[in-house]
Amino acid sequence: MSWPTVIYNVQYVSELFKVIEEHLPDVHVYADDTQIYISFRPNAGATQTEAVEAVERCVNAIRKWMVKNKLKLMSDNKTKVLIIGTRQQLAKVNISTITVGGTNITPILTT
Repeated sequence: MSWPTVIYNVQYVSELFKVIEEHLPDVHVYADDTQIYISFRPNAGATQTEAVEAVERCVNAIRKWMVKNKLKLMSDNKTKVLIIGTRQQLAKVNISTITVGGTNITPILTT
């Protein structure tokens, strides 16, 4: 990979961080993978709804940014949603799906 290619990639990643940070507090980007994070209290229904809506808004903003920059859209069917917590916390989670593009993703619950 040449220096102009590296700088070009860094510019895109920097712009992507800005898009994500408008919606969510945490993000990790790898070579070809982006992971966004949000925490919520499972015993508050409103907090769960707010978390889902924040993730959906963020994903929609990323999709718009990708179209604007003529980048290949993510594969919705490869998207995973992982909810991590204790058994007691997961028993209180009431999130059936998160919409990514036109696809409803069922979360994976894990301790």
